[in-house]
Amino acid sequence: MSTSPIAIRPAAAIAATRPHTAARADMPNAAINRRHHGVDSAAIAGSVAMTASRRSARCSRRLGLAGFRPATASKTTDAAAAKAANVVRVEVRTLETIVTPEPDPSIVADQTDAEEQGRRRWLVVVVVAAGLFVAFLIASALVFIPYYGISPGSASSAESRVDVTGAPSYHDNGDVLFVTVTERHLTVLEWAFAWLDPDTDIRTEKQVLGTKSSEQDRQEQLKVMGFSTEIATYVAMKYLGYKVEVLDGGALISDFAPNVPIAKQLARNDVITAVDGVPINLPSDITPVLANKKAGDTVKVTVRRGKDSKVEDVMVTLAQREDGKAILGIFPGVPNTVHFRFPFTVDIGTGAIGGPSAGLAWTVATLDALTPGSITGGKKVATTGTIDINGDVGAIGGLRQKTIAVIRAGADVFIVPKSEIAEAQKAAVGSRLRVVGVETLDDALKVLAGEGGNALSLPKQAAA
Repeated sequence: MSTSPIAIRPAAAIAATRPHTAARADMPNAAINRRHHGVDSAAIAGSVAMTASRRSARCSRRLGLAGFRPATASKTTDAAAAKAANVVRVEVRTLETIVTPEPDPSIVADQTDAEEQGRRRWLVVVVVAAGLFVAFLIASALVFIPYYGISPGSASSAESRVDVTGAPSYHDNGDVLFVTVTERHLTVLEWAFAWLDPDTDIRTEKQVLGTKSSEQDRQEQLKVMGFSTEIATYVAMKYLGYKVEVLDGGALISDFAPNVPIAKQLARNDVITAVDGVPINLPSDITPVLANKKAGDTVKVTVRRGKDSKVEDVMVTLAQREDGKAILGIFPGVPNTVHFRFPFTVDIGTGAIGGPSAGLAWTVATLDALTPGSITGGKKVATTGTIDINGDVGAIGGLRQKTIAVIRAGADVFIVPKSEIAEAQKAAVGSRLRVVGVETLDDALKVLAGEGGNALSLPKQAAA
């Protein structure tokens, strides 16, 4: 029986055919000559090769004993073992970690210094920026600019400010409110807030002050308010039938009608104190004097004019009104020199509030204080508008802001000059406030009577 040699393929030789090993075997040794976890890869490879060789020899001896011919097996297995060892060496080396060289301490120090300097530069930038921002805020809060803000003020009780001495006074349910606006000279910061506030109007300094200083304007507004309270007291007392004496009055020429002769002889702000020798204490005193005159007639007009109040007599030719009656042809007002001698004292405390726009409120509040019953029918009624010596109601400013103040105060009705009712109604949209326009004191009293007050039945028998 013949035997045939059997080609034995050792396990080490089988490993040599692995695709991963063949792919990695082409890598240069220089690229993988590193240590892995302190183990020498060359020693591992040698040990593996020796073990493979010994196993091959033992295998050859066993085959010989079994009747096989191992003559060529030794060389074949040795070659296979060497190849396997090489593969193992490559695989071990491919698992090694590349260790980064230790950095140069001087370079690290330079990098650290650079980073520290960068942080310091950013810190300086942040501190400077913060300082500039704080400085800007301080400056913007302190530096005034030529603008004023007009914003809602308050709607306060007018009756609580009326103090009567020397005559009975009454307090009842309901209230008459007078309304103010806040007028403020703006800083840069306040201007920004005012610009963002829909309830605030911004005006230039010239629009508010004209050619006056802020202090001059303040003093003038306080003086106008004082005059307004006197006119209001006069109108209320005359309405109730009290006798009031007028001192240092006259008819102030505010303007002229078109194409009248007097415009060439007198000037605005002249004060007429007499016509043909008849004293003129109030503008209403002129009409009776001219009742029997005709257009074209000449009258002697006594005027007080100039800062020194120089008195002059001027001969003036009368003009003709549309209905044919003779007139001087002026738009008269009351000079601020006028004073009244009242039968008793009515003191209206206005404090630091200026301007003439509370005239109607002071008049209604004085009527209510001097008579029993409620002139407002127990309701909270706000009023605004100037009042003149004849009881006519004049226009005022800041009505939108005043309407907002009235709404905030919870008033039921807001009486305003009829010429400005549209502005107030627009501002009151969405609220429960009812806005009513009037032209005279009589109109206002009718509105109050419609609210349930006794405005049309005020006792006039108290006249003295």
